[in-house]
This record gives sequence, structure tokens and C-alpha cells, in this order.
Amino acid sequence: MIAERARWTWRRGLAPFRLRPTFLVIGAQKSGTTSLHRYLADHPAVVCAVPKEVHYFDVYADRSAAWYLTHYPLRTRGAAIRSRTGVRPAVGEVTPCYLFHPRAAARVHAFDASLRLVAVLRNPVDRAYSQYQMQVRKRGETLTFEEALAAEEDYIGPELERARSDPAYVSPLGFRRSMSPVAATPSSSSAGSRSFCASRSSW
Repeated sequence: MIAERARWTWRRGLAPFRLRPTFLVIGAQKSGTTSLHRYLADHPAVVCAVPKEVHYFDVYADRSAAWYLTHYPLRTRGAAIRSRTGVRPAVGEVTPCYLFHPRAAARVHAFDASLRLVAVLRNPVDRAYSQYQMQVRKRGETLTFEEALAAEEDYIGPELERARSDPAYVSPLGFRRSMSPVAATPSSSSAGSRSFCASRSSW
């Protein structure tokens, strides 16, 4: 425990020398963001945070910017990439919950208004059913799909309202359960994700 705290203290001390993000993939869940992350991580001129989902702008917003930057490598890596590829690397993270969290947009803007936001969208009905299947598989959802949709407003509405009214509130739901079709809309394909990776050097 002491060693782990010392490691994080050391890492935070290096925050001024770390790469800063230039983009965020903000969602949506079950819309191909994991595949997009994989394509980005494989690109020679892209640097992704570790882990894939940092959750700074939704779950860990009370932590410092220095804490957030510890998830990115040092600037020396960026310099090496630029020397090798001839372009500045795109730097970012993939946290699909940002699209849904009511305070994420304002927090992102306050951190860096120039950040580029990437949203991978999908047919809302397909996305909702895929989300439902994940809930059944991973979290033991017992409602039918129709019942889950009907219960959604009562289940998640109060959490969203509290998050809007209380900046310090962190929902125990993490805003990860939502299956409502309005939480995300029509999707890019894997080919579209690949074309994004191919064109990012023009940023």
C-alpha cells in the first residue's frame, strides 16, 4: 500500500512533463468504441491513455488534473513519435459514459475547450438491445427487455437529476446501465472507425 501510494505520488509529480490529451472518444456504449480504441492504439501516430476508460470527467472528477495526466505517457514519447512519423501524435482516451453523464461536457470544456470529441453512434434500438444483453450477461439483469425499457425512467431518472443538481455526487450506477434508445443514435461501422484512424493525421 505504501509503495503504491509512493508510485502514484511520483507519477503525479511528473504531470507537467506528460502528454496532454487532444481528443476524447465519448461514446456511445455498445457502438464499437472498443474496436475503435484497438484501431487507435495500433496507429503509429496515436497515443492512448492507460487504462482505456479513465472516467475522469464522470466518476473521478473530484481528483486533480495531475492525477488525470498520470494516465498518459511522458512527452519524450510524443517527441519520438513525431520524429518517426513526421506528425504530432493524437493523444486521448475512450470512456463511453462521457456521452451520457450530465456534467461531463462542462467538465471537459473547463479542462480544455480545444479537445476534439469523437462519438461512435449506432441504430438506437440495436444499441439498446445490445446494452440489455450485456446487463444480463455481466450484471444479472432479471427483467425482460421490454420491462427494462419500461423501468428505465424510474430507475435512472432520479440519479441523473441528482447528478445535475449536485456537482460532487457520484452515482453508484456510474450511468452505465442505460438501455434507453435516446442514450445513443445511428452507428459508424468498423470501416468508418478505420477511416477515422487513417485520417487523424490531418487534425
